[in-house]
Amino acid sequence: MLWSSLPDVELSRQVGYETELFAQNDDARHQEVARLVVDRQALRDRVMELVENWNAVQCAPRAQVTPFVGERR
Repeated sequence: MLWSSLPDVELSRQVGYETELFAQNDDARHQEVARLVVDRQALRDRVMELVENWNAVQCAPRAQVTPFVGERR
């Protein structure tokens, strides 16, 4: 498994878990859904904080990449 695919795998697992949870109708489901909503909102707030404060000028300059094919001389 590629490390880059781990977020997709985790999201898929979480969606499956939430789908099963929503199929139930009891107090435990309502408590768990409330917890998931709070966790998701906290994550959204943190990501937005990071994105809003990001400045491309602070990134180190990268060397120009030359493609292997497709460039005419």
